[in-house]
Amino acid sequence: MNNPFLKSNKNAFKFCIAFLIAFVSVLYSCRKDHVNQTANPQALTTIDAHIPQLKELYANGVKAHSKATQSTGKWYNDLINSIEVDWDSYTLQKRNDSSIVAEFEMKNDSGLYTLKQLDGKYRNKTTVVFIEKKDGSRLSFFAKVIEDLSIPGSGTVLDELHYRNIPGLFNGMIFYYTLDRQFVNGERYVNGVRTGSVSFNEATGGVRINSIKTNSAAAPCTITDFYSYNCQQLPSGELIDCRYKYIGTITTCDDGDGGGYGYGGDGSGGGVPADPKPCIPAKPNTVDMTEVVKNGKLVIQSMPAPGTGGGTTPTPTPVPCPTTPPPPVLEEIVPGTGQVNGAKDPDFPSNCASWAYMQVSNGNYQVCGVNDLRFDYITEFQNSQGKLEIDYFRAIYSKTIYFEFPKKRVDGTIITSSEAARLTALAKDNAEEILESQVESSPPPQSNTETQIMLNRYLNILRNQIQSYGGRITTNNNYGTTSVRTYTKGIGGC
Repeated sequence: MNNPFLKSNKNAFKFCIAFLIAFVSVLYSCRKDHVNQTANPQALTTIDAHIPQLKELYANGVKAHSKATQSTGKWYNDLINSIEVDWDSYTLQKRNDSSIVAEFEMKNDSGLYTLKQLDGKYRNKTTVVFIEKKDGSRLSFFAKVIEDLSIPGSGTVLDELHYRNIPGLFNGMIFYYTLDRQFVNGERYVNGVRTGSVSFNEATGGVRINSIKTNSAAAPCTITDFYSYNCQQLPSGELIDCRYKYIGTITTCDDGDGGGYGYGGDGSGGGVPADPKPCIPAKPNTVDMTEVVKNGKLVIQSMPAPGTGGGTTPTPTPVPCPTTPPPPVLEEIVPGTGQVNGAKDPDFPSNCASWAYMQVSNGNYQVCGVNDLRFDYITEFQNSQGKLEIDYFRAIYSKTIYFEFPKKRVDGTIITSSEAARLTALAKDNAEEILESQVESSPPPQSNTETQIMLNRYLNILRNQIQSYGGRITTNNNYGTTSVRTYTKGIGGC
């Protein structure tokens, strides 16, 4: 779903990003085969001339610097303690999905946050990220990175880490915030692989030091202390009286790879239908090109394609599906509610943590359930008075939707639960874009009957998207899974 933006801001952003795209295109046509090269000084000057437009967009996003520098009232939002952007140091990515990512580092990012009181074992950085997607929609947000060097044999890769390009040796956490410094979601990485989600706890007291709890998805969660590291700086620049300060706790929940098994259905409620032959649509192991402008020089880097796990070794090319299944027909009406111009969802993609896939002992699937699955879109149409009307429509399903995803590809390679969650989130968002493209010029549903038609229409599109991966969706808990989570949106490298 694409939220409408103020025309002045959107046009400025699109103009600036369009120029960056044009620059990338020129660069591609002229670059040499070697990796590093010095950029054309005139080209850099021209890029710098358009930085003020991004500055304006940024200032509008943080709602004026005077407000953004004040405390937000929540300790974890104050991790973004510097809002001064280094506009001379940025990374520009043109990704395989044709989106453009511009990422800038923050100046005076002096705050250091750690999980343990170990000197020299943690590094931090904060960046602001601007994304322009192929369909013209955009995102802008802060990314706070905490690198954990306490793991034996680990080395820093913080300078090589960029949005959705995670080095294979990265250990630590990434937290995402809106530009007005409201926490969105967090991710934990081990050796460059996403292993779980991270959230902050409201209270600064209570349970301490790695206590374990469980949630409804049966995924283990750990509560860990969180510290700030503060020093006094002398006029000479020397840091003295450095101390750790306990400021709160974080909760880390595993994604559930290799988790326990559920139990099979007993045949009631229609039973378990026959397993279709699972497969994954083939996609080439292509790489992105990243242009990094630092200190007046341009560096071209090859980046792994999204979904390769962030390492340097590409994943095996999956076996392609021989045919695309025909559009499915739902066997029942799935109830839900809809609202026009009501509460709006943030314009973020689906959070992979919504799908906590668990292995089942019988059958070829890993299974999970999702509560409060929803979709939304914007419509622009001519009303009965001949005027242009813009409405926002959001619908939520009242029943739990169960997702069944293949355990393996047809070539025998395993599909991890985190990969299944990422592909499901992608399918969910793709289905939403398809629906919006079909109805964006029509009035939103005006009755319960029209809302129900729209609910079934979207679910049919989503079902077709999931089937393209060899999976299924249903309202029947065919495998008796207890792994059920509530649908959420968020930012991150699913």
